[in-house]
Amino acid sequence: MTEPFEKGKERKERSLAGIDVRFLRLWDASGKIDIPKSRAFMESHPEFLTLKDTQGNTLLHWLACRDESAAAEGLLYMGALLESRDCNGCTPLYHAVLNGGLRTARVLINYGADINAADGSGLTPLHIAAANGSLDLVKLLVSKGASSSAVDRDGLTPLDIAESRGRREVSGYLKSLAGISG
Repeated sequence: MTEPFEKGKERKERSLAGIDVRFLRLWDASGKIDIPKSRAFMESHPEFLTLKDTQGNTLLHWLACRDESAAAEGLLYMGALLESRDCNGCTPLYHAVLNGGLRTARVLINYGADINAADGSGLTPLHIAAANGSLDLVKLLVSKGASSSAVDRDGLTPLDIAESRGRREVSGYLKSLAGISG
């Protein structure tokens, strides 16, 4: 994501999509967030709790995409915005679900994330979990009160989307909740 050196010039760092390169220093060589380093960094740079990239993503969105649950919980404890939305209207919970992040989804929900928050297309995290065939995420969201009858801007429910994508386990589960056979 960064270009640390340019030939013949002193050290120079650049970022992709407007991300401050200091974000990138929070990850270790294995690609996992360095918790002690990130905690110290956030304490000395609290503005990073609300800073957004050019797509409207906060660091919490990024951590949700990577299922970095411990780091996400640390940011939430420090005051990160749980319901911050990117340019498409997606919350960190939406990103966690989209990327199969069950651990981070649990953390975000436990901190009070709106499980029925829809993006600009009316898709909720349950729609996304159903579309991806993520039965564990579907069960988690439903157990925490996600609306299985929510409709997107095309009038589709999570069940409609699961069926259209051939997600049999998810559609069977959602049908059982609705009392629909077969």
